[in-house]
Amino acid sequence: MIRAWIATRIVDLVAATYDIAIPSPAIDMPKNPDYGDFATNVAFGLTKQLRKSPMAIAQELCDTATTWAGGAGIDFVPLNGFVNLKLHDALVWKQFDVWSPTTVTPVSEPKRILLEYVSANPTGPLHIGHGRWAVIGSCLKDLLVQVGHRVHSEFYVNDSGNQIALFRSSVAAVRDGRPIPEGGYFGAYIKDLIDAPNPVEAMRAAHESTLRRIGVVFDQWFSEQTLHDRGAVADAIGVLRDAGTVYQADHAQWFRSTDFGDDKDRVLTKSDGAYTYFAVDCAYHADKMARAGDRMINIWGADHHGYVPRVRAMVQALGGVEWASESRFKVVIGQLVGLLKNGEPVRMSKRTGEMVTLDEIVDEIGSDATRFFLAMKSSDSAIEFDIEVAKKKSNENPVFYVQYAHARICAIYRKLEIDAPTSATHEVLNDAERNVMMWCLQFQDEIHNAADNLAPNRMVFFLIELARLVHAMYESSPILKTEPALQRQRLYILEKARICIETGLRLLRISAPIAM
Repeated sequence: MIRAWIATRIVDLVAATYDIAIPSPAIDMPKNPDYGDFATNVAFGLTKQLRKSPMAIAQELCDTATTWAGGAGIDFVPLNGFVNLKLHDALVWKQFDVWSPTTVTPVSEPKRILLEYVSANPTGPLHIGHGRWAVIGSCLKDLLVQVGHRVHSEFYVNDSGNQIALFRSSVAAVRDGRPIPEGGYFGAYIKDLIDAPNPVEAMRAAHESTLRRIGVVFDQWFSEQTLHDRGAVADAIGVLRDAGTVYQADHAQWFRSTDFGDDKDRVLTKSDGAYTYFAVDCAYHADKMARAGDRMINIWGADHHGYVPRVRAMVQALGGVEWASESRFKVVIGQLVGLLKNGEPVRMSKRTGEMVTLDEIVDEIGSDATRFFLAMKSSDSAIEFDIEVAKKKSNENPVFYVQYAHARICAIYRKLEIDAPTSATHEVLNDAERNVMMWCLQFQDEIHNAADNLAPNRMVFFLIELARLVHAMYESSPILKTEPALQRQRLYILEKARICIETGLRLLRISAPIAM
């Protein structure tokens, strides 16, 4: 973890200069490569304590570094209050030789995490929005596991309540040739379910089948009905009542969610005694807290944004202040997905005249492109991608661009009829070689950053940039027709880059083809 290693050097440099201890500082890459390999704003955080300007502190730190043994192999340069660092090629080689693309330093305090995502009602097929949440969730599971956490993935099946009753009635009405009831389901898919003994289970099984097509498999499919069967909803309301957070009004039971920061109180049982959706959610989250261990993460669609405060209030009432904190209960909101075809919006399915299903997208562009495009942006940003671009076998298509970098390296070994080298002599580095090495050395840092920030899009960005650097090195630095030592050096660098690409794509559950 090169950035972590640099951060340790900065902590030691501050101690050597001022005899004070600081937390690990942020380490970034300057946008202008002329400014060095890395930069830190550590001086800005010391101004109050030292009563000096950032520029003065940065200068003093760099002055110390010129004679400080811990700074060997690094040039420290002050710039506008920042400390910029340039690694000597010998140090780059030293780091690169000992670094393994497949080894990730585990977190110091691994957590047990319950990760819930998708959780679509089994009343219709999955759409592209569900696909985005499925991709984000499955990527997060793999990233969190990669850094040492234990993760249990779960799909919550809303297989009880009024919507399920309407769904069953709609299927029965179509089967019997009767009008579909008001508020029922009119989709063309209803006709496909009329022979199913249990249409709800048939739709749930269809969800599972669709998700498997994009590499999404859950540890558990949790049935809402089981909460009702064992009286868990009544138990959860009882816990809230014992805590003094339930009251009666207008012949209904209410939860005092305003006591916990919500904008209004929430109904638990209606005047007819029926449980609200929120009441059932209380039971589900109480059950999850009992099983989760250390942390719960929920991935919800954009339409659930307003639901977060009331659920956080409920979690606090059921589990205490600590459980309601962001560090233990996190809700990730997945924004909308827009589809284009040749630049024009696609709003309806050609097959059904209704919404575009996830199955249709996978049929058209495949699992790899579906996952790559749905993971490309931060979950809090809307996505719009062109289906025709996603099908192209050219550098215009980012998933092809990354996969081709991997296949291109594999093709070199076939042409030379050799195995990948595991070491090399240290010839003089050109810029293209050095750029690939420096980017690769940050691979573990980016895995940790993506996991810590619940942001698989960071891994996508890392792979796109690494592919760009690999292609640039391939074009500028001859391999097939060059002298043996230099050839081995370049293959050694590219092989570690290839393993980075393969590993990163695996964490995104995308294939790394050896030929394209």
